[in-house]
Amino acid sequence: MARKGYTYAGDCGSTQLETDVGKYCSSLYEKQPALRIYSVGPTFSEYTTWLLLRQSSGTWRVTAAARITGMSPPPW
Repeated sequence: MARKGYTYAGDCGSTQLETDVGKYCSSLYEKQPALRIYSVGPTFSEYTTWLLLRQSSGTWRVTAAARITGMSPPPW
């Protein structure tokens, strides 16, 4: 998020109106042993992006991103 110029507020469920307006947050959508799918978007708004993360050598990395369109599930 920081590389793209966005300020990350953390989990959307933990954001606070007084301090996190204008930032981006994420919510876990699916969890598997070495895979995570998150929905990401501006705080207090609709999610805009799916992120697919994979764990390799103990590090989580974003391996794919997709735009959220309507009520469609992630493409993975």
